[in-house]
Amino acid sequence: NYQVLSVKQLLTEKRLHLKNGKRIWYIPLVAPIQFPKKELSIDPYLLGVLIADGAMTTPQGTPSYVPGDELVPVEVGKVLPAQVIQKGSKPGNRAKVWSLVRKEGRSNQLKQALEDLGLWGMYSYQRFIPRAYLLGSVEQRLALVQGLMDCDGERRASEKNNHLCYGTTSKRLMKNFVFLARSLGGTTTVTTKNPWYSVGGKKKPGRLFYRISFRLPNGMCPFRAFESSFTPKEKYYPVRMMDSIVREGKAEVVCLSVEDELYVTE
Repeated sequence: NYQVLSVKQLLTEKRLHLKNGKRIWYIPLVAPIQFPKKELSIDPYLLGVLIADGAMTTPQGTPSYVPGDELVPVEVGKVLPAQVIQKGSKPGNRAKVWSLVRKEGRSNQLKQALEDLGLWGMYSYQRFIPRAYLLGSVEQRLALVQGLMDCDGERRASEKNNHLCYGTTSKRLMKNFVFLARSLGGTTTVTTKNPWYSVGGKKKPGRLFYRISFRLPNGMCPFRAFESSFTPKEKYYPVRMMDSIVREGKAEVVCLSVEDELYVTE
């Protein structure tokens, strides 16, 4: 049950926190934004897999990926372009690599599409989500999230919530993922970490790592290959809590009313 309160009431009659610091008031989130369906050159699930775990800088010009589970290639196989097949190989004792190669006598349309999107030749810390994919339909954007999460995602389940995380060293991809999750009606929190690694016994700093903790609306599964093992928590749903109210001065604003009498301000 929601109440209509003025900012003045929140500042004078109410309080924003309990004595233990817990926030009291929250506002409802938007439903998933209904952008129109896009004509996309690469299936969004496949693009998510390649952005997360793909190798797109190989000298021979063949896209490949290294999934952490054999279930991912099964899902990839369902969405490959007609003229592309995937072949698995296991070099030495390293993880299995799946190469996306053209069928005999045909050009590799997938590599050309990655070049057109500006992703071919990008290392992990340079990657991003092309604008057309950020503005696809709900189904297309969710498929993209599923591809990313199946390869680079993390889930830690508790009695109350599913704690979902996605990690990247690309600041641009981090911002893209935040937009993606929020456009689906979710909430996000970003934290950073400075990793270290050793070379020849010497400790060196790694690239800044962005960790995105997020929640999606109930009933929206962020995984595809691992959907059967994902148990949604129906008791709690994403909300945006009020933490503080800060005076910003006076300025002209524009208020746009919408059908249900809520409004967006600039």
